[in-house]
Amino acid sequence: MRALLLALALGLAAGDAAAQSAEPLTDTGRRQVENPIVTFKKAPFKTVSPSRPEMVGRIETEWRPGAVVRKLDKMTGSTETVEIASGGQAGFGRLTVQVEACMAPPDGSLEGTRAFLRVFDAKTAGGPESGAPVFSGWMFADSPALSALDHPRFDVWVISCTTS
Repeated sequence: MRALLLALALGLAAGDAAAQSAEPLTDTGRRQVENPIVTFKKAPFKTVSPSRPEMVGRIETEWRPGAVVRKLDKMTGSTETVEIASGGQAGFGRLTVQVEACMAPPDGSLEGTRAFLRVFDAKTAGGPESGAPVFSGWMFADSPALSALDHPRFDVWVISCTTS
C-alpha cells in the first residue's frame, strides 16, 4: 500500500514537472503564468521627481533685555509665568532658570524669537552652585519642541522677549 501511494505521488510530481516545462518562458527565463483575475493598469498620475528645497530667508533680530518664561508642573498641571532679565535667574519650585540672552524681531512677532537658558534642578544636579545644568541652550518661542528641556516632572519654554 505504501509503495502504491509513493508511486502515485512520484507520478503526480513528475506530471507537474512536465506540465511546468511545457509553459513558455519569458525573456528573463521565468515561466509565464497566465492569471485572468489579476490585471495591472498604468497609474493615472505622473510621478514627479522632488525639487530642490527653497532657502529660508534670514529673520533680522535684535537683543532684548529679558525673556518671558513659562513652567509646567506635569504632576499637578499648574503653570507659572515669569519675566527674567538677561543675566538674571528665577526659581520655579526646585528648578532655577537663568536667562543669558534673548533675541526677537523688531516687530515683536514670535518667528525668530529665542532665548539662551540654563535650567538647574536642585534635586538632581545640585542647583546653580554645582555648575551642572539639566538644560543649557537656545529655546525657540515659535518651536518649543525643537530644543526642549527633557525633565520627568517639569516643562520650561520661552514665551517671548521683554521690551523694557
